[in-house]
Amino acid sequence: MVRVVQQSEMLSKIPPLAKLMDAMRDAYEEFSAGHAYVADVQHVHVEPHDEDDEGGGHACVKSGYIKGKASWVVKVAGGFPGNAALGLSNSQGCMLLFSQTTGELETILLDNGHLTDVRTAAAACLCISKFAPAKAASLSILGTGVVAKLVAEYAVDLGFGGIIVSSRTSESAEKFAAFAKSKGWAKVSIESYAAATARADVIVCCTPSTEPLVPSVKSGALVVALGADGPGKRELGPAVLRGDVKLLVDSRKQCEAFGEAFYRPEGLPTEELGEHKWAGAPPRATPETVIVCDLTGIATQDVAIACAVRDAVVAEDDGAK
Repeated sequence: MVRVVQQSEMLSKIPPLAKLMDAMRDAYEEFSAGHAYVADVQHVHVEPHDEDDEGGGHACVKSGYIKGKASWVVKVAGGFPGNAALGLSNSQGCMLLFSQTTGELETILLDNGHLTDVRTAAAACLCISKFAPAKAASLSILGTGVVAKLVAEYAVDLGFGGIIVSSRTSESAEKFAAFAKSKGWAKVSIESYAAATARADVIVCCTPSTEPLVPSVKSGALVVALGADGPGKRELGPAVLRGDVKLLVDSRKQCEAFGEAFYRPEGLPTEELGEHKWAGAPPRATPETVIVCDLTGIATQDVAIACAVRDAVVAEDDGAK
């Protein structure tokens, strides 16, 4: 029988941040080593019904498997910005787990996109923990949606002295600032995109923007770009990818097709995170090197978090028998 898991049931089954970051690192390594199969991403743009309709959004379908895992996974995740006015989460979707042996559908995770948001935020924190400049003091978060909130919640223990909030509206920025304070951030400021990114040591971009929001960053900064996960999306201005820059990507194929890497200048190479030697030499050639992590999201991340949650659900079910 297919096990259907509601979002409320799976919340307690999500691993803590340290384990999530390890799982994301492993997912990147398995992907780059060729130990996984990942299908091409399907993008679905859902148009509003009419000019007065605030609905519509963007969804993607990602699928694949990691060799040796019990399941292969199909993930549907969408972002519908008009949902906030309806009292709904902007993130929607589910994950389907099929047996790698028989192909049978075994588990449906009705997560409403939450697991995608969680693994995205965990991947951002993995990049922060590994690539932030020495003695990084300030974290700038662009955007105030679900992923931005998860990054703020997770990053509170990563050693920053304060967080800078930037949003399109002062109202959303103020609400986010209050949220950040409730999660333990003692120092919270609100600044424009340009002002925040010009002085922050670490910048995490979490918007669906189709136009550059980050005109430039200071030497030695870390930029984690999460928003450019589909055609036409872009958060970084041309200057960010010029000069002394190292460009890390989750998938070279995806990022060069529709991530920030699509806009890179000729001659700037890309290096997959799964190819990076995490315990090897320092990631920066010099302290002034800017590192940009272009994360479009890959199916092996979905496989990792879906299997972890499913295994925890099964363990609890078996214990209750």
